[in-house]
Amino acid sequence: MRNSSYKYFVAALTLAVLAFLFTKQFFDLSVSLVSDASLSLSYFENPKVRLVETIFFVVAIAAIPLLVLSVKNFAKINSSRKNLMISCVIIGSGIIFWFLRVLYLRFTLASLQEKLRLAEFTSLDHIEWIRFDDTHFEIYLFAGLLTGTLINLWIFKKKQT
Repeated sequence: MRNSSYKYFVAALTLAVLAFLFTKQFFDLSVSLVSDASLSLSYFENPKVRLVETIFFVVAIAAIPLLVLSVKNFAKINSSRKNLMISCVIIGSGIIFWFLRVLYLRFTLASLQEKLRLAEFTSLDHIEWIRFDDTHFEIYLFAGLLTGTLINLWIFKKKQT
């Protein structure tokens, strides 16, 4: 059991390094899914914001193996098939929460554009739509991962009783 726990901690450290390396790509993908060029990308200009967002993203990704381990230990699961199911539910719920945030921002942006179009603004280029500081993609990803953990705990504890 102890050797198994080390594997999860090594996986968490590996994912933390990978998340740190791919932070910019995650935020670029998120911003491109919201809109082509309508967000003010203060992410690249403000180092304080960049540091906080990066730390939250790295912690969220590195927490995945630890969340799987906590569900596995709490529900006393030994099956590799159930471990895979736990991982899929946690990662899937994280992706769903992140994508719901992307959709919300996309609809908000479309609503703003429509209101400004109806107000007959001639040039929309100079208007700051959404600051990057207000997107919180990584927080929604982490909230989804935690929700997936709670769902797994509920499912597997319910099956044991």
